[in-house]
Amino acid sequence: MIKKIIWYLVLPLVVGLSIYLIFFNKKATPNNTETSNNTNQTETTNPDTQNEDTADSANDNEETIMPLTGFSTDEQTSGVASDAKFTIEEVTNTARTGYHEFVFSLSSTGTDDPYVVATYRSDLGVIRIDLNQIEKDSGGIGYQKAVAINNEGISQLYHNVSSDQTEELYDIGVSKSTPFTITTSKMSDGWDVIVGVQYPGEVSTENLDLGSTEFGKLGQTIMGVDATKGSTLASYTYGSNSGVLKFVWNVSSTDANPIPSVSAAYDAEHKLVVTFGSVKTDKVYLAVDGIALPGNLAMQTERAAEKSIYTFYGLTEDVDYKLSAGLSPNQVIVEIQL
Repeated sequence: MIKKIIWYLVLPLVVGLSIYLIFFNKKATPNNTETSNNTNQTETTNPDTQNEDTADSANDNEETIMPLTGFSTDEQTSGVASDAKFTIEEVTNTARTGYHEFVFSLSSTGTDDPYVVATYRSDLGVIRIDLNQIEKDSGGIGYQKAVAINNEGISQLYHNVSSDQTEELYDIGVSKSTPFTITTSKMSDGWDVIVGVQYPGEVSTENLDLGSTEFGKLGQTIMGVDATKGSTLASYTYGSNSGVLKFVWNVSSTDANPIPSVSAAYDAEHKLVVTFGSVKTDKVYLAVDGIALPGNLAMQTERAAEKSIYTFYGLTEDVDYKLSAGLSPNQVIVEIQL
């Protein structure tokens, strides 16, 4: 009898506890599902973020300027050195998509391909085109003359002077190192030497002093860099055309501005004295000391510490002259009216 009473008392407790446990478990299960859904949403968001990063990287790559196919900054040659003689018949240039094209049209009585070397000259800021075994140049660009390009960092095509009578040098002025290519195409009446130069982009030169733009008799000055910037007089050329003597120093420096400070003025004896006040290296002054120049002129030079002095003499009066500078090729130029 007692056992039955205890059983009747315990049974409701057991039933109540069971109902409570069943109800609690049903409430807990939805909470776990919500947590799982939130985690899935976070994981789903990550791929979207990765896709956005990938797209950004692709855009960055599109903005990076890469060399055009077949273009390189390395020295390049076309043809093989031979005894064949060539004539430059025409020199042309054309703007292309992404690059500028220069064509040197050659003729020859022989059958060998012309031998041409193209090299980037960082000291001059140019890509130099060296055409070998040239016996005549009828291209129409005089020595120390240039054809202006002024397109996306390519400034000009300059006809330089060579000490080798069998070669012609053309300098393509560039704002900085840029890829280029050179090929030779056989034509019905000769060969086309084709040089492509990728546009390097403009570099501002608005703060550089490039000297005088007009001739005059008074003193003239260019404010440039000094010996602390590695200013160098590397080489020279000279010539005369239309009654004007043109003497050129090819210059360089370790600075963004390659032009050294220089001044020019007449002394009491009508000598034009050109003074580079502070150049670290001068490879010119010994080579030109005492040389005869066109127009019955001559030159004396002097080097003291970091100062280089070049004196043009032979004039009987002060004449108009111009002191200027140029970029790509990097030059200091004195022009004297004879």
